[in-house]
Order: sequence, then structure tokens, then C-alpha cells
Amino acid sequence: MFLLILAVCISSLFADPTDFQKASLILNNAKIDTLSLVSQYTTGLSDSERMMLYNENKKDTTTAFLLNLLVGAGIGSYVQKDAKGGTTQLIGDIASGILMTVGYCQGMYEIIESIDSRVGTVMLATGLLSLISFRVFASIRPFDFAKDYNDKLSQVCYGKAVPEIAVMPVFLNNQLGVALQGKISF
Repeated sequence: MFLLILAVCISSLFADPTDFQKASLILNNAKIDTLSLVSQYTTGLSDSERMMLYNENKKDTTTAFLLNLLVGAGIGSYVQKDAKGGTTQLIGDIASGILMTVGYCQGMYEIIESIDSRVGTVMLATGLLSLISFRVFASIRPFDFAKDYNDKLSQVCYGKAVPEIAVMPVFLNNQLGVALQGKISF
């Protein structure tokens, strides 16, 4: 019995991966620019396999949004595999931090030396405003990136149409019921 199980396990190691497995492997390591590689493997997949491939690989925004908002430095975007958004926020946070630090030090110097200048205050305020601006950018970026990625992923998996089906409660003739609603986006 043990030899039979061992033989089955060893033979599965040498089996060719299916198109679904190949597409999943590419998508797990893919960036938004390389999604076109997956299309060669999705042509032979069934509708349920395409839907499963899309649902398993679509980008989620919650974690990236919270990390970008609360932690900063583009960590959420990097987790989402968005290098452009993560690098933009990282550079913005560093520049804002430097500007605020220099502004604070300049302001303290102006106070100690009794210099009547507002350079430190202006630099500190500018750094704070730029930090807030980059946090707003970083809060929006995960949603924008996920939408672009998911749109391209749906084109690869489904062609151009993305089926969406929802069950909705309806009230008709004083009776509560359930209706099935579908939507196809082109």
C-alpha cells in the first residue's frame, strides 16, 4: 500500500502542469504589465476555471489602504505589488519628514537667537502639508491600482466582458421576494 501511494506521489511530480496551474503560477508572481502572458493559458479553460482564476488573483484594497494610511512609506502599495505607488509615497514621506525636521530646527534656532524670521515656520508648515498630501495620494492609490489590475485581469480571464451576478431583495405587490440581477461590462 505504501509503495502504491509513493508511486502515485512520484508520478504526480513529473506530470505536466495544467493551463490553470500555469496561469495561476504566472499571476502569483505577475505585475500589471505581464498579464498578457496569462492569456495564452486561459483560452482552453472552462468558465468556472476562469472565474476561479479571477477570484483567486484579483487585488484587494483593504490591507493596502490601511497600511498606506496608518504606517505610510508606501508599505501598503508594496504589499499590493504596486512599486510605482509605493516608491512615490516613500519618497514623499522622506522629503516631507526632512522638510519638517529642518523647519523645526530652523524655528528653534530663530527662537533661541531671537531672529525675527518665519522661515522655520513656513518650512514646517510646508512639510506638514506635503505629508498630508502624500497620505491622501497613498489612500487613493490602492483603489486606483486595484481597479486597473482587476480590469486587465478580467480581460485576460473573460475577454472583454466581466459577468457580475447579484441576488437582490424586491418588494412587489406587497410581497417580499428575491430577484437575480446580472451585469456585463464592456
